[in-house]
Amino acid sequence: MKLLTRKSLFRIPLWVLLGFSYWGFSQYLDEQNIQKAVQNHNQSKRFSLVELYTSQGCSSCPPADQILQSLAHKNKLLNSNIATLSLHVDYWNFLGWTDPNSKVQFSKRQSFYQNKIPFKRRYTPQVIINGTFECLGTNTSCIKKALNKSQATEINTLVTLSESGNQLILKSDFPVSLSKQIFQIQYSWVYNQKTKYVSKGENKGRTLENHHIAKGIVSLDPQQDIFQISKPSLSQLNDMYLTLWLEDENGKVIGGIQWNTTKLKPTQVTSNR
Repeated sequence: MKLLTRKSLFRIPLWVLLGFSYWGFSQYLDEQNIQKAVQNHNQSKRFSLVELYTSQGCSSCPPADQILQSLAHKNKLLNSNIATLSLHVDYWNFLGWTDPNSKVQFSKRQSFYQNKIPFKRRYTPQVIINGTFECLGTNTSCIKKALNKSQATEINTLVTLSESGNQLILKSDFPVSLSKQIFQIQYSWVYNQKTKYVSKGENKGRTLENHHIAKGIVSLDPQQDIFQISKPSLSQLNDMYLTLWLEDENGKVIGGIQWNTTKLKPTQVTSNR
């Protein structure tokens, strides 16, 4: 094996060395931005919903998925209140690879935001925070600023979760002031992780790890105060959790909760108003 000596080091093109230096510094900045965002968020006691619009057929999406996972990991370590959702759109399926996680529902939701936030066009990877701010999915500086801008106050409303057979019973007692703001109660079961080998399209030959994948978004009637939510099968339940949030008619997230399979207890709902 030929060792890398000082003499041979100078034969490496300068642009290669600069490229590695830039990549390493960029990775460091991303980690620092995510760390600071979660720390600031944790101190403010607010809820944020971070939606990543992505696709296995998009070659620029895997780095954004890793950033979403980093955000979720630091959120868990610091016990903050950031919910992460990976929503796989279907409009890149024509490129040769049909993303098995993609849904037309997610593409339509992104289009809804396009008209409400607004932004010029749909794209991937795109992050939407609390239905109000949008960022390129790999722009951690923008994500940090958007999370910091999410003004929120805590409200004294409990959402009680309990089990009855294969059903999850959710009881709410929203005050009148909040009920008037709620347009929809939404929830999604979320897969922690899925791995898939991609045989066609822009990511051909790659094995992709996707995280926090939304199974599908379900709407509940905000006029009710007791809901029944069907649980996944026991084999799936170990790899999934539930995210529930409240949003107004413009898609702005008012508050929300996350529930995992290891605990069942009253959970504080926090409001973004």
